[in-house]
Amino acid sequence: MKGATFSRHHADAASNPKPEEHREPGISLRQQAAAWWKRLRLVKITLHQWRLAAFLVAALLLVSWLYRQIDVAGLHDRAAHISGPVVFILMTVLPLLGFPVSVLHAVAGLRFGLAGDSFW
Repeated sequence: MKGATFSRHHADAASNPKPEEHREPGISLRQQAAAWWKRLRLVKITLHQWRLAAFLVAALLLVSWLYRQIDVAGLHDRAAHISGPVVFILMTVLPLLGFPVSVLHAVAGLRFGLAGDSFW
């Protein structure tokens, strides 16, 4: 009987902790930041890694610049003049020859639109 009383009391204490039990000592944000800076100082970045990072940044800038040069309205006009059956045949045959399907899907989206209502 005494054991049952203890376990019930223990269960009540575990489910209803006192407010002072919530104040556990923790790590402050300033201490966490200092620990991260300490870890970052231990990481050694080689010259090869710096060159790779610079190349990737330059490539991303070039791609974003090229993307801004695309005339989307002109591209839609050119795609509207392509014959629907020709696009369908190319979408069927070119993947068999190893051409990427993602490019063909983009062309089909430009040509046929969202609903595909202009096949001919």
